[in-house]
Amino acid sequence: MSIYENTYGYCPGGYHPVHLNDKFHNGRYTVVNKLGHGMYAVVWLVYDSQIGRYAALKICIANLERSKSRHVRAQSSQSPDDNDEGNNHVVQIFDVFTHQGPNGTHLCIVTEILGPNLAEALMCMYVDDSAPTGVAKRLAAQVAYGLRYLHKHRIVHGDLHVRNVLLYAPTIISSSSSQEHTPTRL
Repeated sequence: MSIYENTYGYCPGGYHPVHLNDKFHNGRYTVVNKLGHGMYAVVWLVYDSQIGRYAALKICIANLERSKSRHVRAQSSQSPDDNDEGNNHVVQIFDVFTHQGPNGTHLCIVTEILGPNLAEALMCMYVDDSAPTGVAKRLAAQVAYGLRYLHKHRIVHGDLHVRNVLLYAPTIISSSSSQEHTPTRL
């Protein structure tokens, strides 16, 4: 997979063009850096001026089906079930909104910052890209908890593979930084 999204995707119905320091949702979110991309979205590191923390902003292509948009909105409106172990194994959605741009209306999802994905982590940690049996079992159990939680809430993932399993790394960005945020390279 390329580290850059296809530039042909920046067309009506496609990606939304974003620059560092761009602001979204009435100025609440300021773009700090790019985190990644996929076929249907580009993910940006943003600073949330209302809460005073960093977050991930996923800007979906404009052609995303309306049913997916409604489904994400419904999921984000549900309060998490803190008593369910699976709640700790799915991404926490902070905000959902739409943004009108030159290529159409884009679904925007603000979440906690996660990463790297499981494939990248395995490549960095193990020579043959495979984890020891005990580690693999713990990873599989955590994925199963997350899937059970999604299914309990009538959500089907639909594209589960190691590049779509993100790890929680709390030290990636310190949300308690008292310094003014400035765009930098990570």
